[in-house]
Amino acid sequence: MIELEQKSMQQSLFNMKRITQKDRVKQHLISVGKITSWEAIKHFGATRLSDIIYRLRDEGMIIESKRVSSINRFGDSVHFVDYIYKG
Repeated sequence: MIELEQKSMQQSLFNMKRITQKDRVKQHLISVGKITSWEAIKHFGATRLSDIIYRLRDEGMIIESKRVSSINRFGDSVHFVDYIYKG
């Protein structure tokens, strides 16, 4: 009986849709409105944010790329992209 329950639970887990990094980034953009590469790495382990953004745009999402300049902790000038959800 326990073996049957375990098999049923395994089948249920197998049939569940896996939540991908793309799904997580999409939900973050919809709820928060923007994301940077560092946030994607820190929150979702997504190291290729530009590819995820490319695929989301290909699906019809409107995402603006805004180049941002800042100073890092060593006093060096750095540049990165802030992806902003527009619809």
